[in-house]
Amino acid sequence: MRVAAPPPRLTRRVNDKIWFGERVTEVLGRGALPPAYTAFSFSALVRRILALARRHASVAVKLPDSAGSVGNFVLESADLVRQTPRLLRDRLHEMLAEAGWRGDFPLQAIGWEQPVLASPSVQLWIPTGEHGLPVVEGVFDQFLRGTTAAFTGAAPSELPARWQQRLAQEAVRLGLLFQTLGYFGRCSFDAILIGQGTDGWQLHWVECNGRWGGVSIPMTLANRLVGNWRRRPFVVVDRRGLRALPRGLDSVLAQMNSELFVPGTHPTGVVVLSPGRLEAGSGFEIMVLGQTGAGARAQADRTAASLEGQGAANETR
Repeated sequence: MRVAAPPPRLTRRVNDKIWFGERVTEVLGRGALPPAYTAFSFSALVRRILALARRHASVAVKLPDSAGSVGNFVLESADLVRQTPRLLRDRLHEMLAEAGWRGDFPLQAIGWEQPVLASPSVQLWIPTGEHGLPVVEGVFDQFLRGTTAAFTGAAPSELPARWQQRLAQEAVRLGLLFQTLGYFGRCSFDAILIGQGTDGWQLHWVECNGRWGGVSIPMTLANRLVGNWRRRPFVVVDRRGLRALPRGLDSVLAQMNSELFVPGTHPTGVVVLSPGRLEAGSGFEIMVLGQTGAGARAQADRTAASLEGQGAANETR
């Protein structure tokens, strides 16, 4: 049986933050990464965290095989330096156990860099070697929320052209390595830009998503709907963890009727993604296609506020 996907072992590797960091160092140099260290025991983890806490306002512990922000645990350095190594060890153990950690090492200790000016994501398609080089299908700005930088949406990047070009070039170099190792299919690389003033920005790569995700799925859907997503720039809004009464999808769509995207009839508007969240009252995920990026973002803000308001109203009934 032939499967249109990368080999399972390689997929696990590219999604591992520690392994990815090692490859970034090999291809782009150590300066292309945030300050991060690998710990193979709790004693080593505590030492690394305390050392980082002396240089950074916040420190994070990362589960290397977790998706996005799910495995990020951010700690304030001012609190850490007041704790003894034993107390810190106990606190970390309790925190990780509550999150479902099963005692596997290694773990990653990382300096949580600030200020973050942007969190770009480069979307690639990596073909087999005989079909050409990795293809950059788009550079997007991710919207993040909270201390753990949880994903809440994305839009086409508004970074200066030279930074988008640099992101694309470095992503292709990483993608070419993955292609040489046998990777095939959808892949994206997430980064952060830190610093002040465009001349002082620093680009640090933070993780690889060797899978379909919250940007690549809507992007590919937009291509199917309009031929090329650049014809109708889109914005993704992702809300999770909301508490509202369950709602029927038909009633939600009826309320949004004039705002919905309709191929051939209404060329801009809202596309509902993950309808199960709306029906369960746990949140929503939408894509808004617009004539311009600014227009799509404005409508996305209005629709998100409306959906959140409807959920709050239902919750109080």
